Amino acid sequence: MTELFRFIEQAFALPARTNSIDVGSQSNYQTSLRNAVSGNDGPNRIRSLADGFLNKHFPTVDGSFTLASQLLSFTTQLSALAPATQKAVNQLVGTVFNTDVRALVASAHFLADKELLNDTLVSVKLVTGFDRVNAADLVKMRQAVAFLEDLAKHRLKPNTR
Repeated sequence: MTELFRFIEQAFALPARTNSIDVGSQSNYQTSLRNAVSGNDGPNRIRSLADGFLNKHFPTVDGSFTLASQLLSFTTQLSALAPATQKAVNQLVGTVFNTDVRALVASAHFLADKELLNDTLVSVKLVTGFDRVNAADLVKMRQAVAFLEDLAKHRLKPNTR
């Protein structure tokens, strides 16, 4: 993805390593973008791929996510959770998603929504399509996905943001 953004922006500076969320994937969409870049297709072709993706998946601003309402609800409730112990967070996952975190992050709906979120965020970046989707909600949902994956892999320290 770094090469793709360097291609679009022409002067991409590599950031320092952070805890940022990587939205790069091997999805069909992102593979087609990488192929267009490696094939020296012009910026208009790459933007048309991104535009086509948004047209297909976002006939309305809401898009077609299966777990959108649960991910947004989880994000809101998690920030209000006090104390944020491991047990309390796991109970919140059960309440919001009606399953445990490991089953959730392995589910087809979760994985499909994660891929769609990744591809959508890349598309929005490429065509500056912030008026075509609710970018703030997409970012909240993607943050919730990353949090839930870390929770399932026991990579979180209890009682920390």
